[in-house]
Amino acid sequence: MLLTPPPAIVLLTQTQAKLSLAKIELRHLEPTAFIFLLDTPELMYLFTEFDLVRSLMLGKTRLTLRPVDLSNILASDADHTIILQGTPKALGEVNTLLALLDVEPKSVRLTMRLLQKGKPEIHPVISSFSNSKGRIAIGDVTDQQSVTVIPHLNRDGKTVAVAAKVNDEKWLVQTVKLGADVKFVFPNNQTLFVTATRP
Repeated sequence: MLLTPPPAIVLLTQTQAKLSLAKIELRHLEPTAFIFLLDTPELMYLFTEFDLVRSLMLGKTRLTLRPVDLSNILASDADHTIILQGTPKALGEVNTLLALLDVEPKSVRLTMRLLQKGKPEIHPVISSFSNSKGRIAIGDVTDQQSVTVIPHLNRDGKTVAVAAKVNDEKWLVQTVKLGADVKFVFPNNQTLFVTATRP
């Protein structure tokens, strides 16, 4: 007796045949950072200056920047490459995103104030780059706070989108003029003020 595979398996095989493989060398953006930006839903709001991102958000077709038909993505920071597997449309969309994000890094100075009820005010200052994480640990071993901030300098050169989180809270994103305070209020009675300036 000859067994035939069920139609779903045949369909999967047909779909797999349409996938393409591509290896792309990034010039400036770290490959693992690119994947992080693709897969973190809240960080989509960092890039609302781009028409592609606004159209994705308006259409509500997906919650992240990762193309729907991108089945696999591997990153190698050692040789600065990503390997992609997906439909030609998905690979084209990744190339469009890379054209927007893999640009020469611009340095950003982040001045922060972390306020928490019953604790002293903390004023860390860090230097970071556009589209890169800046992270600091505040406090002693028994009560350490981790503050992570990602700035994105907009193409107009006058505004910056800032994503911030404290510990494992959800990312919050706001866009302001360079030099203006951004206020983030987190559910655990913490308030973070961030001012982004060019050094």
